[in-house]
Amino acid sequence: MLIYLATKLKKIVGVGIDADPFMVRRANAAITAADLEKRLIAVPANPLDVCRDTTKTFDRIGISRQLWQELDLVLATNVFTDLTGEENLPTIAKALAGVRKHFPKASLLVIEPVSSPRFERNYYAPELALLMRLTRSVPWTSDRWRELFTAAGYGLQEEVGLVTDGLSLFLLKPQ
Repeated sequence: MLIYLATKLKKIVGVGIDADPFMVRRANAAITAADLEKRLIAVPANPLDVCRDTTKTFDRIGISRQLWQELDLVLATNVFTDLTGEENLPTIAKALAGVRKHFPKASLLVIEPVSSPRFERNYYAPELALLMRLTRSVPWTSDRWRELFTAAGYGLQEEVGLVTDGLSLFLLKPQ
């Protein structure tokens, strides 16, 4: 997604973060193949740690404070998928508060599975369902996500149900 955005928006500079070092290597290979290594990089880190303890995590991976305090957008794709049990609400709330605190100028784009009659038609539904069973979580409704975002101090700018059934995109702005 970062490469796609960088090919469409020529001024974009981005950092992709994934906890899986294999995926980071694949992402950096794709960035190099697209000749975007001057503007993009992928680094290994836990996305929740980036939200909650940005300074420590970014210092460790070499991302300058000047860069992350100037970000326009933070993109969180399936970051909270395995945390949608009610017992994890404090973890999600802390992560959302951290994003708002550490990236004060940035909008937040969240892409998460949502409970809907169309979820089972999603190509990835079996994998998402297995992940959710293993983590004892369930897809929340869009209403539940909106409640959580509001409680975390975000205003919903736009919500779009993606063509990939069962996923929704939430564009949020700190209030």
